[in-house]
Amino acid sequence: MAMPETLSKTISQQSEKRPVNRRDLDPAASNAIVAILIREGIDYLQSKAVVKRVRAQAGLSAPVKRRTSINRLRVEEELIFIDHASSL
Repeated sequence: MAMPETLSKTISQQSEKRPVNRRDLDPAASNAIVAILIREGIDYLQSKAVVKRVRAQAGLSAPVKRRTSINRLRVEEELIFIDHASSL
């Protein structure tokens, strides 16, 4: 199934100004996608597969996960830290 021209144009415009805040998505793009999903009778599970395929075709991937925990001290480093702190 070919992508409608308006949707294709909207997607290309969005990709030109990356990174895009989720709130900045053009409502016309989401409305066009909704219209296609309803017209084709696509349910939730099918929509997940469609979105996965569309992302692959568009070359989109999830952002790299950032590490959220701090670097921990090894036991030896912790003992040195405690010794140094207690000597002050």
